[in-house]
Amino acid sequence: MTAPNSGYRPGLVDTKTGQISREIFVNDQIYAEEQERIFARAWLFVGHESQIPNPGDYAAAAHG
Repeated sequence: MTAPNSGYRPGLVDTKTGQISREIFVNDQIYAEEQERIFARAWLFVGHESQIPNPGDYAAAAHG
C-alpha cells in the first residue's frame, strides 16, 4: 500500500526494493511535473556556466 500523497506513481517506484522504472526518465508529463514541483519551487539561479569556463574555476555569490 502506498502512503497517501507520497508523490510516487504506482508501478513506477518501488520503495521497498528501491527500484525505479525507466519510464520516469522519458515521460514528458512526469518531466513537466518535476519542473513545476521541484525546480520551480526549490532552485535558485546563482550564475551561468560561462562564469566558470575552465575546470577549477569558481564564482562567488553573496547572500543578502
